[in-house]
Amino acid sequence: MKVVFILGSGHCGSTLLDLLLDCHSQIVGVGELQHLARDPVCACGRNVVDCPFWHAAAIKIKYDLQAHRKKIDFLLNRPRFWQRRGLDWQRLDSESDFVGVYQSLFEYILQQSGKEVIVLSSKSVPLFELLQKSEVIEPVVIHLVRDGRAVVWSYMKKYNSALPFIWKWIAENIKVEILKLRYKQIKFLTINYQQLTRDPEGTLKAILAELSLPWQPEILNFRDCPHHQVGGNRMKLRKDSTIKEDLEWKSKMPWQYKILTNFLLGWLNWYYVKKNK
Repeated sequence: MKVVFILGSGHCGSTLLDLLLDCHSQIVGVGELQHLARDPVCACGRNVVDCPFWHAAAIKIKYDLQAHRKKIDFLLNRPRFWQRRGLDWQRLDSESDFVGVYQSLFEYILQQSGKEVIVLSSKSVPLFELLQKSEVIEPVVIHLVRDGRAVVWSYMKKYNSALPFIWKWIAENIKVEILKLRYKQIKFLTINYQQLTRDPEGTLKAILAELSLPWQPEILNFRDCPHHQVGGNRMKLRKDSTIKEDLEWKSKMPWQYKILTNFLLGWLNWYYVKKNK
């Protein structure tokens, strides 16, 4: 089973990319599948239990399928993972059982959709680390990178705070860079959000070429096909199909926060901008 993992920081544009790829005749986008039991709203507008696509799977999943790994365990690459059970985290006793649940879900999704490739926009590094161990899953990673200043501004509007999310953006992108060094046998594609919004056709063609899939221009009209993503950004429920870069941070972010973000994450921002020229 070929599974495309979208990794990166929160608010990086993963929902948009998921929706676009989901319109391809051979790709099914499922959103943040780990939240199937916790976020009941499907992109079709129904509760997942009432959605014909998810119903049979949703009634069986009683707990969150999120995985967690402590920072020190990740840095030392120690095989210690945690799983959320209700409001608590419990040490994952059986990795094979956890992976088996996802394998069963993926088989169900492929059967329901009649497609061949699954896109998972979880942005969860521990989840990728666990699922790449499967003998039946062929993983491909899309590292989706968005300007850190835009990401921090998006968080600021929601939480009225900047510094924690500056570190969060840096940490989540560096984690993916570490994965690229650890898993050289796995295909990693670095995609820039700015490229995606300014040249969606060219960016999507490049992704599909890497997946050995043909270009289908109808995927640009991503509101014209049915979607069943769980979790993710609220845009999954909107009707607007316009693809444009959100540059609100340039005019609305206070100048002192622009200076702070440029000082703390500007070096990594520059690296990604230079890399994607």
